[in-house]
Amino acid sequence: MSNLPKGWEKKTLNDISELTSSKRIYLSDYVEKGVPFFRGKEISQLKKNEKVEDILYISEEKYEEIKQKFGIPVKNDILITAVGTLANTYRIPNNDKFYFKDGNLIWLKNISEYSIYVEYSLNFNKKLLLDSAIGSSQKALTIAELKKIKLTFPPYEEQKKIADILSTVDKKIAFVEENINATEELKKGLMQKLLTEGIGHTEFKDSELGRIPESWEVIPFIELADKNIKHSFTGGPFGSDLKSEHYTDIGVRVIQLQNIGDGYFINNDFVYVSEEKAELLKSCQIYPNDIILAKMAEPVARACLIPDFESKYVMCSDGIRLKVDNSKFNTEFIFYSINYDNFRKIAVARSNGTTRLRIGLSALKSIPILIPPLEEQKQIAEILSTVDKKLENLKEKKQSFEELKKGLMQKLLTGEVRV
Repeated sequence: MSNLPKGWEKKTLNDISELTSSKRIYLSDYVEKGVPFFRGKEISQLKKNEKVEDILYISEEKYEEIKQKFGIPVKNDILITAVGTLANTYRIPNNDKFYFKDGNLIWLKNISEYSIYVEYSLNFNKKLLLDSAIGSSQKALTIAELKKIKLTFPPYEEQKKIADILSTVDKKIAFVEENINATEELKKGLMQKLLTEGIGHTEFKDSELGRIPESWEVIPFIELADKNIKHSFTGGPFGSDLKSEHYTDIGVRVIQLQNIGDGYFINNDFVYVSEEKAELLKSCQIYPNDIILAKMAEPVARACLIPDFESKYVMCSDGIRLKVDNSKFNTEFIFYSINYDNFRKIAVARSNGTTRLRIGLSALKSIPILIPPLEEQKQIAEILSTVDKKLENLKEKKQSFEELKKGLMQKLLTGEVRV
């Protein structure tokens, strides 16, 4: 920013804080229980409010020794990831005991500006931090280079107001994230119950897939396909039949492997072929409300429903089409069953490959799948789709708050809008 707003200043990180790292901790310093010892990975998890597992510890005695000799991180100090995933920031929220790995994290302490504002400014100017990284094959942030990073600072009271506004939006995002996590857990529990026990059953029988309701049956996957429709269970074209040279700017959209999400369609990476080419690949066409499975990990055999953005599509070579026989089966129920853990485990076990798993049509055909009566299929699908709609609404709400935050940061952290 060449023309700063009135009262704003440019300052380096070295001007506003002391940049340092931790003192070296050795393997011999680790203990079974004690003071948590974090690396970049754990700091990134804390930043996202994720559960931190497999924590390393150092002894209380070692921690006290470090505290007396060198000091320890305290509330409102900021840590920046320096290797691996670079430039993630973590403002320490309290004075709980912990220490961190040298080289993995850079420590900003004794911050003279409003630390919450400083963290927002660091995130807003993340590219500056990334551009300062050194190294060729594996880049890293260094204290020497970070000291030179310049940020813009309004008067202290304005920093607080800006931080308060952005923090309010962050709290909204965090609240929605909690709801998303809770709803995902609800869905997981419902799938476990509904796809194995059904609704209101009291009589059960043994099957190759374990105890199931008396009225349910186990059938091979191939029986799901509509025998009255040609190519109702088929794979994508051979590699030589569909290459990048066949792609066009408009025409029939190609569904690529990266469009097949784990239970959802990923609407990006738009690729097309001409109508003429699509006709040559008619056996590889797929239509709205069909199910497409991925031959390749990750994960293998994940599936999504084909959206109705277009009237028809062409599959990539790593796609598998399933057109469900709707006289016997509910498409949404089958879609949920395919994406359930039980089906996935069998699919993985029948896949081939060392570095990346792959499953073919022949392996899929015989995978056993649980089938309730059609009316119960519809009821189960309706329950799960209601939860999915709630999840979709929550994710849209989160995205809108994130876009709001992005716009506010642009206006507030540049001084375009003063508060």
